[in-house]
Amino acid sequence: MADWYTFGIALMAAMGTLLFGFDTGIVTTTIAHDSWIEYMQHPSDAITGAVVALYARDALAETRRGCTAQELEAEFELMRAQIHFEMEREVGSFAEAVRLARRRVLVSIAVQTMTSLTGVNVIQYYQTTLYKSLGVGPKAVLALTGVYGTVAFFCNCITLKYLMDQLGRRKLLLIGLASIVVIEIYTAVMQRQFQGTDNRVGKGFAILGIYLFVVAYYGFLNSTTWLYGAEVLPVALRAKVMGMACASHFIVNIAVTQAGPSALSSIHENYYYVFVGCTSFFLVVAWFNFAETRYRTLEEVAEAFGDHLVPDDEREMVSTTVTAAKLGAEKRHVEHAEP
Repeated sequence: MADWYTFGIALMAAMGTLLFGFDTGIVTTTIAHDSWIEYMQHPSDAITGAVVALYARDALAETRRGCTAQELEAEFELMRAQIHFEMEREVGSFAEAVRLARRRVLVSIAVQTMTSLTGVNVIQYYQTTLYKSLGVGPKAVLALTGVYGTVAFFCNCITLKYLMDQLGRRKLLLIGLASIVVIEIYTAVMQRQFQGTDNRVGKGFAILGIYLFVVAYYGFLNSTTWLYGAEVLPVALRAKVMGMACASHFIVNIAVTQAGPSALSSIHENYYYVFVGCTSFFLVVAWFNFAETRYRTLEEVAEAFGDHLVPDDEREMVSTTVTAAKLGAEKRHVEHAEP
């Protein structure tokens, strides 16, 4: 028994150390922040992390495998110029962040807030109550809850592996929100019809609604929202605005979750319609305001939201380099193809 206890503590300590590494940037596969590079006394290397020990250009090359060395170098310089340009606009307050990039700030906060207003945590936390109200026994309730969590995990994995870059963030968000509206209406109707009855088939269809919800939410929204909320923001604003977005997410989450027991006991399945209304509102907001960020660089994301880019003279110089590199690559390709 003591061995298992010690093993559990060691495992949690190891996982905590790894998560701390990711959180601080020591363990990462993304380009490290300049301040961390300076701290590690490698200001010119732009390394991606002490453990991974990759260079930023190598990380870029992994996502641009069809480009020549000249094209990679030119794109890297443009990316670095955009990062430096945005870091020069470092903000000291949230009000200043809103002034510099109002639309992107509001989108980032909205995308985090809307997840709580889909009702995901009410359904997740009180699913045992919902199962019991449909006449499910204690052992079956435990099994259904375990399956719910397992389905959520695999849906997340599939989305991150196969759908995130293939479909794009915008499509995933729109499909997820639209699906949740339909599924929550379906679930509310099923529970209204079959709660308190002896119709086992009908109760099964009511439970199916909960599982359709977990597939829609974790398959389309959960992973996408946390990624998209950060991607839309300029580098200089990410820490401050994401902190505000997370605060909004958890404040709203606490509010709707705390209201859950009394709402479920008083208005019953009609609580779903509160989330249907909120999700429908955010579906309209997303349709008109959520720009696609898939395969877009920092400067392209800024342009999609109508914000400032690298100064024109510097951008033109880098763009000229990119064009020259592409023309050179095409010329070499033609010469190689000729007999």
